[in-house]
Amino acid sequence: DRVFQEGLRWATQPLDDHVALLRRYGAAHAPNSYVVEHAPTRNDRPAQCAWQKLLRTVKVEDAVGLGVMASREDRADDALQAFRYADEHGNPEGTLFLGLLLEARGDAAEAELVWRRADERGSAEGAARLGRLVRERDDIEAAEAAFVRADQRGNAEAAVSLGRLLEAHGDLDGAEAAWRRADERGSAQGTRNLAVFLHKERGDLE
Repeated sequence: DRVFQEGLRWATQPLDDHVALLRRYGAAHAPNSYVVEHAPTRNDRPAQCAWQKLLRTVKVEDAVGLGVMASREDRADDALQAFRYADEHGNPEGTLFLGLLLEARGDAAEAELVWRRADERGSAEGAARLGRLVRERDDIEAAEAAFVRADQRGNAEAAVSLGRLLEAHGDLDGAEAAWRRADERGSAQGTRNLAVFLHKERGDLE
């Protein structure tokens, strides 16, 4: 609205001919680091209102950039809001960053929901991370299915993980094929697994 735009123009004017409160970030604006460092911490309601207003006015891809910036400045809550906004608007990069941040915060339950959304949207990385998450709770069937989807979408590390599961099931041909795909996609771990497998199971010393 008009008041917000006037405030934005004021905040982007240099103070004492040196530096402004805000700096441009794509089509959006972000606070300069000294503003964040010296802002009062006893009442962050005004800052939160400003951040939420900012997120409503930026392009989705700029929200991802703002979230990355906030994360680098250890403003995890602000980053979470930005990535949620991007995810809600179907941005795959925002979904990826949201899942990673939730995992880093130890919120495995919500991270799983995020990875499921990413998987449903066709993300190879989302399917691979979903597979790893459900494997950690020993849901091997669901993990294998997720790794298969990620592998089919070209994810090298999912092929590595799929190979391990197939080997554990006794499907040696399937494991070898998975590691060959990982190797062809440039995975160092896939190359190692394939070499060890060929030496152990096939007697291939090359």
